[in-house]
Amino acid sequence: AAKKRSIRLREIGRLAMLELIIKWLLVIPWRNSNIGNCRIDIGNSTPANLFKDCLNPFTQIDVPEWLEELERDDPLTPIWQFHFTEDETKAGREVNSVLPRVLVKPLEDFLTYFRPLLICGDDPGTLFINEAGTSMTRQQLEEAVEEMTLRYAGKLVHPHLFRDITALAWLKDNKGDYLTLSKILWHKNVLITVDIYSSRYNESVGANAMNKWVEERG
Repeated sequence: AAKKRSIRLREIGRLAMLELIIKWLLVIPWRNSNIGNCRIDIGNSTPANLFKDCLNPFTQIDVPEWLEELERDDPLTPIWQFHFTEDETKAGREVNSVLPRVLVKPLEDFLTYFRPLLICGDDPGTLFINEAGTSMTRQQLEEAVEEMTLRYAGKLVHPHLFRDITALAWLKDNKGDYLTLSKILWHKNVLITVDIYSSRYNESVGANAMNKWVEERG
């Protein structure tokens, strides 16, 4: 009975983890390697990629409005942030940011209630953990995401495809804003973003934009 309960609890933890991974990809579509290797603070000497701390007053991080309000009341408010060194990103760029607020509650719930159910032996220190209780490999992450999307959306979607989905949705709602998109995707420069995604834009986009501009001018 105890073994069955343990297996059941681990399955609950695994499903909660997969739910968080999907939410993560929908909000901040990181590359597979950054998701799978993302380290949290477990009290050892290895620096965490994802951590909760007050913001450095000299930081160049873009601060959202909701955080500005919090900091006016208490500048030492601990905030979830992520940091990757130049060696940890494909573009060779250092990345620093506040974690989007929509992910904070799901993250904290996962860390408090579900991630402990997945640990077997020593804590690997990564945010996400495979069924053996160790860090997820690229293949394991891909298979997990494909499993969830096929089961609940009826279509197999691998993690990298979330980046393309995000990019096209962003460009549809934010016409021509390739610069912001390049920062969302952590591209080395905006020309890479334009080269990859501008094929979806043709002369009809220009005609429609011109029509809208003329009509708005009266």
